[in-house]
Amino acid sequence: VGAAASRKGGEWTVDKVVMSRSARVLMEGWVRIPGDAF
Repeated sequence: VGAAASRKGGEWTVDKVVMSRSARVLMEGWVRIPGDAF
């Protein structure tokens, strides 16, 4: 998730919004833990 905003003439303007996700992995019902976390 990310966003970029700038202030022009005393008002805020949103220049860019980015969001990325993978619902497939979230909805499998498994918890994924990297091997180097142990």
